[in-house]
This record gives sequence, C-alpha cells and structure tokens, in this order.
Amino acid sequence: MIFQKILILQIKLAQINLVLALKIYYLVTLFYFFYKKCKSKFLLLILLLAVINTILTTVFVNYKISLAAITNLYILVHDFLWLYMINKIVFENKYYVLPAVFLIYGLVNLFFAEGFDIFNSDTFIFGSFLYVLTLFYASYMHLKNENLAFFFQNTYLLFAAPVMFFISYSLVFAFSNKTLNSTILFYGISLFNLVNLFANFIYYSLINLYIYRAHKITNEL
Repeated sequence: MIFQKILILQIKLAQINLVLALKIYYLVTLFYFFYKKCKSKFLLLILLLAVINTILTTVFVNYKISLAAITNLYILVHDFLWLYMINKIVFENKYYVLPAVFLIYGLVNLFFAEGFDIFNSDTFIFGSFLYVLTLFYASYMHLKNENLAFFFQNTYLLFAAPVMFFISYSLVFAFSNKTLNSTILFYGISLFNLVNLFANFIYYSLINLYIYRAHKITNEL
C-alpha cells in the first residue's frame, strides 16, 4: 500500500514537471526568437500571446479562477493570427476574407452561443478547419504548378508548425466528452494531457526550427 502511494505521488510529480517544462519551453522559444533576431511580426505576436496566456492561466489556477473566458480569448486571437498570416501569403489581396469570417463566427459564438463560461470548442474547431483547408489549398496549387520548391521553403515549415496542434485538439474537442478526455492511458496520464504535451512539443519545436533556419536567410514574413 505504501509503495503504491509512493508510485502515485511520483507519477503526479512527473506530470507537474512535464507541464512546467512545457511552459518553460514557451518562454525559451520567445527568447530564442529574439536571440536569433527573427523578423516575423506575426510569429512574435503569437509567441507573446502564448507566454502571456501561460502566465495568466497559472495565476488563475493558483487563485482557483475559471480559465474558460481567458482561454476563449486566447483561442480567438491565436487562431486569427495564424489565419491572417497564412492567408496573406496564399491569397495576397484577398487575405482578409477567411480571417474575418472566423473572427465574426468566434465573436458570435462567444457572446450568443457557447458563451464565456465554457470553452468554445466550436470556435477552435472552425478555426482549425479553415487553417488546414487553406494550407491544403496552397499545397495543391503549388503541386498543380509543379512548384516543388515551395514545400522546402522555410515559410512552408512555419505554416506546417501548428497543423498537428490544430488537428490533435480538434479531434479531442470534437467529441465533447469529458470522460473520454480524462481517460487515463498510462502512468496516470490522461488523453487530454497526452495530446497537450505531444501537440505543443511538435508545435514549438517546428517554430524553433523555423527561427533557426530564418536566421540564415533574409526573406521572412
């Protein structure tokens, strides 16, 4: 019985350490952005947003304040920035259409549908769908024109960075099943926690790779 309790305690401590390491990784990525003198203003806003959200959520958790409202605002701004950035490159002069559609949908959903008190999963899924659809369209057009060099550009690497993040969370949120999300897979790690750790690690690792490569070239977003 004692050994079982010790094992459970060790598992909980390991989970806390993993979450803490992930939060530190956000901050390290932001510092790495400045260290490598990356010039992407959109990416800077996204990284600043992530760090600010991490700090606020940590404070809210400590004071037992609901995270729903702040998370909804974070998702709304985060998805909008990615949509704006990719559509500006893909559709050039028409880049404002899809980001505007998403923003209107998200605000309507926030104020008149799902509200501030629960996580707006529909907004996140809709934004993810628009983003992945835009990336697929861009990929298709370049394949059609036999422009294979596009897929090896640093810009494409940046656009691919949040794909796993968007798809993974969308699959989890699509079921809207708290029991499923809290299902323990192994060593006390739930499905949601596993997706959170895996998706964010891939997400920020690809961003760091983009920053590293961007330091060696001159053309940035």
